[in-house]
Amino acid sequence: MKKLLFSILMLYSLPCWLLITGQAAPAKDQGSGESQASKGSSSLEPGECRWVTVTSKIYGLGRTPEEAKQEALQEARKLAIEQVLGVKIQEVQQLFKGETNEKIYDNFSQLIHSEVSGKITKEKEPIYRSFFENQIPIYTCRLTARVCAEKGKLNPGFKVNLILNHKDNIYREGDDLILRVLPSKDCYLTIFNVLSNGQVRVLFPNEMMPENRVTANRWFSIPSEADLAQGIHFRMGLLPDKDEDLEEILVVATLRECPFITGTKSSDGFSFIPTYQGAFVELNKWLIGIPRGERAEAQVIYRIIQ
Repeated sequence: MKKLLFSILMLYSLPCWLLITGQAAPAKDQGSGESQASKGSSSLEPGECRWVTVTSKIYGLGRTPEEAKQEALQEARKLAIEQVLGVKIQEVQQLFKGETNEKIYDNFSQLIHSEVSGKITKEKEPIYRSFFENQIPIYTCRLTARVCAEKGKLNPGFKVNLILNHKDNIYREGDDLILRVLPSKDCYLTIFNVLSNGQVRVLFPNEMMPENRVTANRWFSIPSEADLAQGIHFRMGLLPDKDEDLEEILVVATLRECPFITGTKSSDGFSFIPTYQGAFVELNKWLIGIPRGERAEAQVIYRIIQ
């Protein structure tokens, strides 16, 4: 009986002080249906897209250079959406109550969530700079991005709940992971995992579990009891040289069937996107084609230890 073995690792950030600055700069028109951002420009109409150039700036104390660059990129993305749409993105803060009681800022889920009224669907290569001010490391990210306004309004009657089979959300290497999902409407589920090495995988549906339509107000388990009986398991593992890590699962429920196609599959049969930046853009391209009232999201963060 075949068993699936994988590790699901989230991108996360350590505490730092943030100073965000930015100014919309004219960007070359990229084609019909798009406009350039300029200071004082009005918000977009639903479905309209606009290019904008912004710069973020962070104080990098307590972070590695790579972590600081990643945080600067995330802040630049937020700033791009705020500049174009004229709205402030609320910080999505999730508190993980484990041994360290650390706060996790899940920027990836924050910027693709349906409550954010715009999505970045294309980016040019970010330009990073680092320097010191009064002996404090400073990191900046200059980003040119295309921001598209969402279509439709949120549907308060369409929600999806997600819980895991470990109540404390802590797993040891080799433990089975079982997801339990409860949608408020009949819908289709697509489940992603975000890896700390930059990959994003489509966890469900997959080759062994292709049926993703679920019934309203009924708990749906992944893997199901039937899957487990056939030897299908999601077993926790750590990346090489890691003795613990944080992970995240993201569930997107849609009222109509909306397959997420990557064109790339791993050796264990999972579709995936090989880079974090590519995954961020591809997910947003997919989501912007689904009206906000026709989808709902849920995410859970948890820990794997040896």
